[in-house]
Amino acid sequence: MQQRIITRPDFDGVVCAVLLKAALGHDIPVVWAQPNQIQRGEVPVGDQDVVANLPWPGRVALWFDHHVSNAIEQPFQGLFRIAPSAAGLVYEYYKAELDQDFQSMVQQADKIDAAQLTLDEIKHPDRYPYILLSMTIATQRPSDAAYCDRLVGLLLSVPIEQVMADSTVRRRSDEAVADNQAYEIALKAHTHMRAQISISDFRGLCPAPNGNRFLVYLLFPEAHVNLKLFEE
Repeated sequence: MQQRIITRPDFDGVVCAVLLKAALGHDIPVVWAQPNQIQRGEVPVGDQDVVANLPWPGRVALWFDHHVSNAIEQPFQGLFRIAPSAAGLVYEYYKAELDQDFQSMVQQADKIDAAQLTLDEIKHPDRYPYILLSMTIATQRPSDAAYCDRLVGLLLSVPIEQVMADSTVRRRSDEAVADNQAYEIALKAHTHMRAQISISDFRGLCPAPNGNRFLVYLLFPEAHVNLKLFEE
């Protein structure tokens, strides 16, 4: 079986794919998978595959992850540690072999995946290209695989300014900004507090509003957890 990169279709996964392609070869295909697909065995995995930002799937060539819930006891090749992002671990593993300098991009992946954002970054993501770029990825939409592939190719070949100028990225960025503005209005109108839990009741709204996942904590700073109610 041909070697593949298997990772999650979110910003951390996209950066993992960029780094792994830079280290192992640009021609290696990427399979985009959700954690529950790996856990249920819905994605065939071979012993030549490289898996990142996903649960341990069994025998693979390399595995990289940073989620405490995915810790394993058996030996493996790769790197696991509780860390801000899986991309940071891939970068640590391959840094000496990479021809390009990906440090800035990896730092952004750390910040975004660990939710270490400033108030201005949450309120105005359009001012911060990597944060806005992360918001253009619809993680639950299978059709986004082609878009994730596009991002990987762009991030491998051009600076972030040119990535953001790409017509598809620009269109999605504009949509993300508009969605985020509508999301803020919806959160203010449909969220109430119960103890330290903010409850956003979007039942009756179709489609359910969506936007920057950190925005609710800016609007309701006393909340430790946000619960969303919506109809599928």
